[in-house]
Amino acid sequence: MNYAVVDLETTGLNPRQDRITEIGCLLVQDGVIGEPQSIIVNPHRELTSKIIEITHITQEMVNDGHQIDFALDWLNRRIKDCDLIVGHNFLTFDFEFLQSRSIAVGADTHRILTEDKVRDTAAWFKAAKLNELKRESESHAEFFRRILSRRVYGLKFNLLLACQELGVEYGDVSQHRAIGDIVLTQRIFEVMQDHFK
Repeated sequence: MNYAVVDLETTGLNPRQDRITEIGCLLVQDGVIGEPQSIIVNPHRELTSKIIEITHITQEMVNDGHQIDFALDWLNRRIKDCDLIVGHNFLTFDFEFLQSRSIAVGADTHRILTEDKVRDTAAWFKAAKLNELKRESESHAEFFRRILSRRVYGLKFNLLLACQELGVEYGDVSQHRAIGDIVLTQRIFEVMQDHFK
């Protein structure tokens, strides 16, 4: 099985109003883990101090970044032959940004990256904490959306917590940048995929 782990950094949380600032992609082909790669994207807007603090992506970095159509083409070349696309909280965040920006600029990402290919480690982790299983009648995407939309007070399923609770090494990786997040997500996916087929 060949799969790609994908993560985005953005200017905010709204896929219709905010923009992508970084795309990370890690390919796993026939069990061989490739080098994590990322590309900085120019969002053509000022970054807030909060976004700079969280991501450590500066205004200077994005000003020198690639245009979104180039960045999406870069991603498309990497994911087009993959069986699965893996991400953490991917279906309700990264996927929405990629679909929105792809359609807006006329890229092919929204045709290459379809819901049926997505495996969301945040949904898997949250489902395990809730003792929930995928119903026979639902697709993976329906399962992930059902689990991710369920609000449970105090329940956390972020990347760091998933690593800690699953015994996944995380000390060697910088978080809140696409490169670090795809490395951690790939490790989580390897641990969890046997539990959720």
